[in-house]
Amino acid sequence: MIEARVVEPQAIEYPRVSKHPSLPWPLVYPSYRSRMEQPQPMIYFDIAFDPRIDIYSVATWDRYNGKRPLSRADGDLPVSMTDMIIIFSPFADLWQINVHRSRGIRCIDIFRAIYDNFAEIVTRKELAYFGEDYIDKCQKIFRQRCRDSPGLSEYNRKCGMRRVDLLNGQRIFKGLRPNQNGPANSWILDLETPTK
Repeated sequence: MIEARVVEPQAIEYPRVSKHPSLPWPLVYPSYRSRMEQPQPMIYFDIAFDPRIDIYSVATWDRYNGKRPLSRADGDLPVSMTDMIIIFSPFADLWQINVHRSRGIRCIDIFRAIYDNFAEIVTRKELAYFGEDYIDKCQKIFRQRCRDSPGLSEYNRKCGMRRVDLLNGQRIFKGLRPNQNGPANSWILDLETPTK
């Protein structure tokens, strides 16, 4: 005779699957990319400069072809969203980048939105938020950006400090990663300082 045995159901823990959609390669730092993906070149984007201007356009770099502008096809790669929220972790409570395109966001839309956000002139409210000591520490970075920018550096200086000047020198796009504490369309912007 066969005995029937009652088995209690047990919850099985599975690895958490990201609620965020995958991003196209230009938006993801190489170490964040899947090892199964085809190797792609590095992206170079200095957020202090408008990617709409040819000499400051988003560029790719690899050891075989060197540095060259991001191709139109790669810039037009779809992001699978019509709305996206991007935050820069140290100042998440201060600045949020909202990207919207009803026909679907493309990579180039994200690069432009990042530039547009950080190109804003610093407001009195933002100056008060950071305080005089921090603003004084950022003066050297501000002057360097004025020298690096197109046009006369004195004119750029008179235009005033911009948000990018308050990022402690971090202005090179590193990539986007999912914001695990936010909605599925929320991403964290990673930046790094330029190397000389």
